[in-house]
Amino acid sequence: MRNIMPQIGNNLIINIKDTCVLSIIGTVELFFTFKSIAGALYTYFEAATVTLIIYFILTFTCSRILRHLENKMDGPANFDLATADTLAFTSGLNSYNERTRGSL
Repeated sequence: MRNIMPQIGNNLIINIKDTCVLSIIGTVELFFTFKSIAGALYTYFEAATVTLIIYFILTFTCSRILRHLENKMDGPANFDLATADTLAFTSGLNSYNERTRGSL
């Protein structure tokens, strides 16, 4: 899940941005509403600004939520690496090796 989360997030944001393609089909959505309001009231700049802000809020919020989830999945930033295999050395064998090493 941790490895596929960035791709899922990117696809979600791309789908949010690509919803304006639905206005070509005739589905009522944000960009279709923008074209309707701008065409009826001749307020292209104001309608485009509001549409831009709504798209920005949607994509920015989704990207922040997904980044937070990715950071939670990554785990702590600092961690200790296991430098020796603790199962390979038993206490008796480890002390035996230390005693024999000194005599060589």
